[in-house]
Amino acid sequence: MRRIFFLIFVAFLILGCKDKTLNSSNVEMFNSIGMNGEPECIYFVNPKEGYLFTNKSDTDWSKVTEEQLDDPNYFPKSNDIATIYKTIDGGKNWARLYSLNDYHFYKTSFIDKNAIYIKIIDSKEVLKNKLLKVDIKINNVTVLNFNFERMGEIWATNQSIFVDSKNNGKSSIYSTNFNFTKVDSVKENNVFKDKITLLENKPFVLTWDNNLYDIEKKELTNLKDIIPDCIVKKDAESLIIAGKKKNSIGLLRFDSRTKNTQVIKEFKGYSIVQGLESNDKVICGFIGNIKGSFTEYDLIYSLDQGKTWQIQELKEKSYIRPNCLVNNILYIYSGGSRFQKIVFE
Repeated sequence: MRRIFFLIFVAFLILGCKDKTLNSSNVEMFNSIGMNGEPECIYFVNPKEGYLFTNKSDTDWSKVTEEQLDDPNYFPKSNDIATIYKTIDGGKNWARLYSLNDYHFYKTSFIDKNAIYIKIIDSKEVLKNKLLKVDIKINNVTVLNFNFERMGEIWATNQSIFVDSKNNGKSSIYSTNFNFTKVDSVKENNVFKDKITLLENKPFVLTWDNNLYDIEKKELTNLKDIIPDCIVKKDAESLIIAGKKKNSIGLLRFDSRTKNTQVIKEFKGYSIVQGLESNDKVICGFIGNIKGSFTEYDLIYSLDQGKTWQIQELKEKSYIRPNCLVNNILYIYSGGSRFQKIVFE
């Protein structure tokens, strides 16, 4: 009898330690109207006003002859169109703001207070990337008249825009002012892995050799406890770094003053982590596993700056990007014209 009670007690302990997965009934799905193409990036200024960056390839079939259609080796030329849409009702309706022919957007982007900066790629010319700016105060679009062979991450500090890139076989950090009137560069030897995260206006990034890199100080911190994949701001003095462990996903806290790291959370049974985001209300991201030909994700989030965490089941588990956290709301594009909306309470 004592053995039975002991086993029951142990079972309760195990269940008590297991992370609770919230049901997907907490997730709202809705269809949008007006957008056309495949979204690459989304940004909401507030829960109602947002911008969507889409790519679409159009083929003019009227110029294709019957002889060409009968040729199995013939591929008609398509015209790539990059389009920016705007919503003022939380993504339910979208209106076209600007289109750019022969280019397509890439997910690399940065959101400043008054502007969105995003990478665009020339469809007609190999190794030709540009930087596009959307002024969200006046809805004006500007393209930097400078070609990058390879464009990496984008960030802004001290009245300048920075791009980690490669030209003429040399890796450099390029800088330009907000008006795109001058371009400078400095040599950079490290290869960046993920988006730039600002901590007290200082840029940090992961490198491909599993280091956390303080770009301004040129300091590397080796991350031994995990194989890092993404980072996000935790508070004014620390970052959260997410990555793979042997049979789990681990979260580290990095203290910018002491340079120390500490494991603050493990999610067992998961092998992939992506898309950490944060503000003063929520920290969230996606953890998942490969299921056949697809990857299925759950949402993780914290409402107390990383002290406690919850797992939220999604209604659409394979589409998680692009997404955007604004206040206590997370918008996720879920294929077709569908979006998922999660309100954290």
